[in-house]
Amino acid sequence: MPENQNVSGEHWTRESVAIAKQLGWTQKGTSNFDIECTHHRKERRGQPHGVDSFFEYYDPYNQGSQGILVESKCWQFKNITTSNIKKWIKQITDCMECMQVSPTIQALSTAPIQNALLMCWANDEYDSDEFVAELSKVGIANKRYPCNIFVASNREILKWCSLISTVNTIKSSCQSFKYIYPNVPTLGTNLILADHLTLTHLFSKYIFAEVKQSVPNRTGGNDIISKLVVFCFEPASVQSLDFLYDLIKRLNFQSYPLCEVYLYDREVSVRHITADFLRRISAQPYGDLQSPSILEIKYLDIFDGMANIPDAIIRFEEV
Repeated sequence: MPENQNVSGEHWTRESVAIAKQLGWTQKGTSNFDIECTHHRKERRGQPHGVDSFFEYYDPYNQGSQGILVESKCWQFKNITTSNIKKWIKQITDCMECMQVSPTIQALSTAPIQNALLMCWANDEYDSDEFVAELSKVGIANKRYPCNIFVASNREILKWCSLISTVNTIKSSCQSFKYIYPNVPTLGTNLILADHLTLTHLFSKYIFAEVKQSVPNRTGGNDIISKLVVFCFEPASVQSLDFLYDLIKRLNFQSYPLCEVYLYDREVSVRHITADFLRRISAQPYGDLQSPSILEIKYLDIFDGMANIPDAIIRFEEV
């Protein structure tokens, strides 16, 4: 099902928009619109640039709003070659250059546009190692201004769908849910709680969140407590779990009475590793000594691609 079948391409653009919105991004304008070409008129023979979708969010580490160009590709895996990826990257860089001075874009947003996301979905089969090998051969041509292009294939997209699905389940039984952006002293930023994830966080191994939930108290009523939730995309091992626990300590997150760590692993395959980790952690009490804090291990929803996919995300429009 190559992308020249318009139904497939347009459908994946809608899917990409749905994913971005569920990550908390704000869409600016509609999907599939054109902008004026200013810098490549001769090369493009007067043709405008096509924009699949355009978003905006606040970036705590840049301390300001950012515009994000999202390009969506839905192709057969055999056609996702180095040559085609290079073409897509050039399309993106050329488009971003013209977006800087486009009246159409300026009417939608005044945020700087320095980041783009290529969401590349293989719709028939997928090999992560082969995709990475093809991507590694792609060089970025000279650009008129600095920009970052993030590339996501099935592996990253399914990981984000896993996160969205798990977060939606958590939200269904809590009072509030906020992603945590820890302060970074070298950048001079403050700790921020937000409803969205930035591109940088999406490609991170660890994502932190604060959840407020109601719990029964001793008097028969309910108390609202804050708990730390950590989504971990690093394969579980003794070393990775110890590193994560040390990271929690270094970020001063031990004051939460409860910490839930969600692993991107199958429970059966890592049960012996997590059991040993929890046993060692329980021997090192932290928090209030009268009521020590608790760390629990849970598991993210995992989707494996074509057979097991998130119905409300990848197939959100299908009957």
